[in-house]
Amino acid sequence: MRSQNRARGRPNARFPNRRVAGAALGEAVATLRLPAPVLVLGLPRGGMPVAFEVAEVLDAPLDVLVARKIGMPGQRERMYREGFPPLELGDRHVVLVDDGIATGATMLAAIRAARKLGAASVTVAAPVVSPEAAPRLASEADHVVFLETPPILFAVGEWYDDFDPVEDLEVWEYLSSAARRHPFRPPSPA
Repeated sequence: MRSQNRARGRPNARFPNRRVAGAALGEAVATLRLPAPVLVLGLPRGGMPVAFEVAEVLDAPLDVLVARKIGMPGQRERMYREGFPPLELGDRHVVLVDDGIATGATMLAAIRAARKLGAASVTVAAPVVSPEAAPRLASEADHVVFLETPPILFAVGEWYDDFDPVEDLEVWEYLSSAARRHPFRPPSPA
């Protein structure tokens, strides 16, 4: 995983990078005291560094959930899940994590997918969310945890000093590293 500590000097940035935001978010999610078994699912790609840290704080396994909102999701999902069994959420308390939520469309698709896959409960967690998306998500999830809900959210990236794109290989690295700690999913062959 590459270091994300370069400051860009954005005047209103709240978080140095996604991993720092994820650690803070993990502490906030931990206050919910979700019952076991808990599973953290990151939304690729930007949500994965945040989800990795949330999983670390919760001492929970990490996996990826590709929301069906965008076109061609099957191809990207096959890339992340190649060689692994289909995602099974039955009886798990799922925490869906992204690096920020502007419209909420992707996260709504993720909530619905998690429910269809049998999640016992669904918690939505993100460092920053728009005031328009927050109530829509709260109405569909069992719990929501947001660190910031600004009156106006122009772009999620404004809230980070370092908001470099997350590459597919990094997603694999986060999943592999988490799998070594929690063998929920075997390490990536890549």
